[in-house]
Amino acid sequence: MSCRRWLFVKLPPFTALAEAAAASPARGRMVGAQNCHWASAGARTGEISAPQIAECGAALVELGHSERRAHFGETDVAINAKVKAVLAAGLRRWSASARRRRSARSMPPR
Repeated sequence: MSCRRWLFVKLPPFTALAEAAAASPARGRMVGAQNCHWASAGARTGEISAPQIAECGAALVELGHSERRAHFGETDVAINAKVKAVLAAGLRRWSASARRRRSARSMPPR
């Protein structure tokens, strides 16, 4: 007999992250950010660092989304730097690579 554990994940915009994290303390629910920058500090206008995400009470960060790759040119190297930053901040990474593989075939060449 197989026992499946379901996990409900919310990925709100950063402006609602702290509020969503505070409202979702239930077991089996996690709140995460949609993206982060690989630098933990410094002037990165408009970017959110992994430590800032952790301070909001989030548990994970989604990385490698096809939209980020297509519209912002994110590479595996950049995503790897973000993964290291996320783990260093004590967060989990939420990999969107499966979606990327599926949708990459339908995306027009750059």
